[in-house]
This record gives sequence, structure tokens and C-alpha cells, in this order.
Amino acid sequence: MMRHQIITYWIIFILFSLPFTLTNSVGSETNSTSSDNHNGIPTDLGLSASIITPLYYDLFFDIDLNANRFQSSQNITLFVGTYLQVLSFYLHSDFLVSTIKIWDNQSKELAITSWGVDYDYIREFQAGMMFALVQVILDDPITSSQEFTLHLEYSIKPEAIADDVGNGMFRLTVSRRGIRAIAWPSGAIPYFGAEGYASPHSIVIKHPGDMSCLVSGQKISSQSEGEYTRVEFLQNYTSVEPAPPSFACDSYQVMSVSRNDYSLEFLTLEGETMTEELVENMLDGIFLYTETMGDIGIRHYQIGFVDLGETTVGATPRRDTIFVRSSFYHNLDTDFQEKTLFLSVIFHEMAHLWNGFVQGDTWMGGNEYFLFYQEGGANFLSTWACGQILGTDAEIALRKDRLQRMAKFKHNESPYNLKYVPNIFPEDLSWVGVAYEYAGMIWEQLRLKIGHQALFDGLIEFTQEYWLGRAQGVDITDLFDTIEKYTEIDVEDYLAQWSTHNAVIELRVGRTRITKTGDTFESQIIVNVDADGDYEIFTSIGYQTDEGAQLVDVHFTEAGSQTVTFTSDQRPTNIVIDPEYRVPRLIGKDTTEIIQEIIAGTLILAVFGTIVYFTLTRIRRRFLIPS
Repeated sequence: MMRHQIITYWIIFILFSLPFTLTNSVGSETNSTSSDNHNGIPTDLGLSASIITPLYYDLFFDIDLNANRFQSSQNITLFVGTYLQVLSFYLHSDFLVSTIKIWDNQSKELAITSWGVDYDYIREFQAGMMFALVQVILDDPITSSQEFTLHLEYSIKPEAIADDVGNGMFRLTVSRRGIRAIAWPSGAIPYFGAEGYASPHSIVIKHPGDMSCLVSGQKISSQSEGEYTRVEFLQNYTSVEPAPPSFACDSYQVMSVSRNDYSLEFLTLEGETMTEELVENMLDGIFLYTETMGDIGIRHYQIGFVDLGETTVGATPRRDTIFVRSSFYHNLDTDFQEKTLFLSVIFHEMAHLWNGFVQGDTWMGGNEYFLFYQEGGANFLSTWACGQILGTDAEIALRKDRLQRMAKFKHNESPYNLKYVPNIFPEDLSWVGVAYEYAGMIWEQLRLKIGHQALFDGLIEFTQEYWLGRAQGVDITDLFDTIEKYTEIDVEDYLAQWSTHNAVIELRVGRTRITKTGDTFESQIIVNVDADGDYEIFTSIGYQTDEGAQLVDVHFTEAGSQTVTFTSDQRPTNIVIDPEYRVPRLIGKDTTEIIQEIIAGTLILAVFGTIVYFTLTRIRRRFLIPS
């Protein structure tokens, strides 16, 4: 009877658990992409009626968290376009402002009627981004367009210094584990509104000698002051727009490499791996982009990790500086796949230096295909760069990863398409599958359609004429027109099939017939193109012979069964479609992944089944349920 009870309990448990198990094995994923809304610039803030544009930031930060000190002195050169008597801006609500002064363009101090920080008027732009409103009232208004300087001094509230790091790349963190203040969302610099906060800047940081800092700008100097170190960085480019002032300080390990006139510093945290080969590969990426797309005038780069206390993938560029999410890369010295994924993130952010991307700026912003160009284009370029530097296997692995992420973020269910993803990124993360992964795959299809040389000639000319040439009023038609100088294909017309809605495509090899005539084998393959419409698709059929892997280029223009015929000197085996993952299609899980999930599911069922059995047995005995 005991055996029958055990069997009965197991059947009941499995019947109740099966829907849960299936649901989680199919749909449960860990989000590995940041949803920080770093491009969403609030415009309706109730700030100064006049448009205030920052022209230059002169920033000093004094940091020693063991002494509960995080304070700043800032001189910010501003331009007012019209009448101004009340200057309003936002600053992080954890700061205590001690001094505010204003000088005119003749360095004359202007009389201030009053100034104050309204800590009762707190705005939360995103979770954890708490801003207080600061207002300065002048005795006499500024009545004409001119420059003026705001002088500001503040320190942090002692109780705001944390013992741990918070998550979110752009949220201010002042912690004994590290500091980060990246761009305007951190609130470490005044925010005046949507106009041009990405401006030239000088950042001087005085910090304990056992820390190092990752800072936007070229390092000008570094000198010891007793137990402290004072570093100065300057970002004042003429070839590309500077980025918003940003920095992170931590107990970094630093490795530097240089080649010709270029240098790169790589800053890692405890537990993260670092090798000279890896740093050289990053510098290889800079040289590849420079030699291909043009010289952007930057000679020193910093790349480093930011401790967010979370395991997410991503990074953000600040011109010469790339801030990388940490807690993810631990085997960069031994794991080729991890190294490939890491470098793809770095090369993606590097690509932004050449495709006009400034976090939150309006260059091409809001236009159709904006994120198709900037994020999808950066994914395409980073995949290409990994192939150039690490080899074809890395490029293929990355495209496969793109397709897996495309499916993970359910691009086919997204309300957004290639033409339109809102610049204020939505909570619905399907936009990631569209703007990054799906778009990157469409760039690959465009390359195959018009040819590698034509596409890159167009991208290079567009980059040099429009981005490095600092053109204004640029939109996607300028890009398409430039590419079309090198091809007879109408680019926008070709993209229409992919952009009207997000394609759903599956490719399968069907019936295969191989015949031998003399010394030649003729293979006739049925390829099933299961799709929600007719698409022009470029890919290949792969097969194995004694000489290794072979490829045959194929071209489809409609859904349904397609017949492909090719000849070979040896009998082909292991025939597959799209072995290099060039088509934006749905792909299944590897056999290894399926086996791992089955084993994991079986172990979970075994553990919980045992718990349920003993629980029910105890209940039966307690209430004397007869056998």
C-alpha cells in the first residue's frame, strides 16, 4: 500500500506542477539589458522661462568617504537667449548647497535678491533619481543674450552616504564601495533643461590615494597631495561634440597599453579579470574604426567597470570613456565566448563615437529609423569588428546570440518597429529586441543585398560628411541618399519589407536528395521558409565534406518551399540552412541547452516531490487517515 501511496502522491504533484514547469521553461528569462531611461530628457519641468544652455563646466570634487566627505565647487558658463531674472535648475536632493554666486560676461558679480533649495519640491525622474529645485532671483534681470557664470558649492548629507551600491547606471551613488555620477541623471551637476547639457568640461577630483577614477575626458595631470591624489581631466574636442560630465571612482586595478599616438586604460574591480591581450584587443577596435570610418581626434581612451551590484550586460559611452556594467565578467582570460560577448559590448559603444550618438542629444534624434541607425547600426558594426579582430567564429557566435536575444525580448510581439522606437525608452522591453537585435540583423541583410563595399563606402562618407562634419538638421534620408551613391538599390524601398512590421521567419531543411554522376555529387535540397510574409532573404546552405565546412550562397524572395541545387566533389553531410546566422529568424535551443533544462527540471521535481510525499505522509498520520 505504501508504494501505491507514493505513486499516487507523485501523480498528483506532477499534474499540478506540469503547467508551472512548462510555463517557466518556455517563458522565464533573466533580463540582461538595462532599462535605464537615460535618453528620456524631461522638458516640462517648470524651470526658467528663458532657454539656458551650458557652454562649459569647470568642476571640482573633493572625496573622502572615510571622513564622510563628498563636496563640489563648480563654475558653469551659461548662455541665456533672452530676459532672465529667475534662474531655476535641478540638483540631487541629497546635496546641501552652501554657496551660489553669479557673474556676468565681464566677471562682475551680480547682486542676488535671494536663492534657495526647495526640498519639498522633489522630482523623481526615475526610481531613485530624486531632484530638488534650486531657484536664484537676481536684483536686476539679464535683459539681452549673453554668457554668464554660475558658481555653486555643495556637500552631501552625511546620512546619504551608503554602505552598498545601488543599481542603475545613471543613478547617483556615493557609497563606501564606490562612487558614480554619470551625466545629468546623477544630479551631481545642475540640470537646466533639454538644451545642450553635453558640453566641454574640466573635471578635477581629489580622492584618497588608494582609489582611481574613470572620468570623461583626457587626463591632463595626476599628482599626489599627501594621502590624496588630485587628477584633472579635460574634454574639449573640436572634431566631435563632448559628452556630459561623468565619472566613477573605486579601488580599481589599472592596466594601460599604448600604440603609436594612442593609449587606452582599462580599469577593473576586484573579481573581474584583466589580461594584456584583452586590452590590446580593445585598442585594436579603436584602430579598426579609425582606419575604416575616419579620425575623430581622440588619442586617449578609458574603459572601466562600474559596480552596480547586479548581473546585467551593458555599457554607456562618454566619448573617450566607456562605463561598463560589472558583476558579469569573471573569466575573460579563459572563456572565449565571454570574451567575445564582452568585446562586442565594448565595440558597440565604440561604434557610437562614429555614428553620431551622444547620450540624450538631438542629433538625428526623433527621426524615423533613428534607433535602427544608432543602436542597430552599432550592433552590426560591433559584430563585424569582432569578426575582424577575433575571427569568423566570433562573428557567427555573436549573430546567433543576437537572434536568441531577439526572441528573448519578443521582437515579434513588440508594438514598435524599425521606423519608430520612442527616444524615451518604454518599460516594455520588446523595444530592445527591435532596436538592437532585429535592427542589427537587418543591417546584415542590407549588406548582403548591396554588397559589403557599397555599404561601408556609404557609411564612411556619411560619417565624415555629416557627423564629423558637424552637419545639422540631419535625418535618415541623408544616410540613405549617401549609401545610394554606391549602389543602384533603393535602400528605403528594400527596408520597407522589414520595417512595416517585425518579420517572423523560420528556416528548415526538408527533403534532401543526393545523386552521384561520375565524380560529382548533385544535391537537391528543399528549404522550408515559414514566414508571415514574403521577404527577400540572403543566406547560405552549409554542409560538411572531408575538406571541412562548405557554404553555398542562396537567395529567397518568398515564403514556402524552395528548391536549392548544388554540386560538390564529395558527398555532403550535415546539411543546414543559415549556418552563419545571417537571417533575422526564430531559432530553437541547442540540444545541450534542452538536456540541461530537462536535468534541472527533473531535479526540481524530485526535490519537491519528496517534500510533498513526506508532508502528506505526516498529515495522514496526524489525522489517522486509514491506509
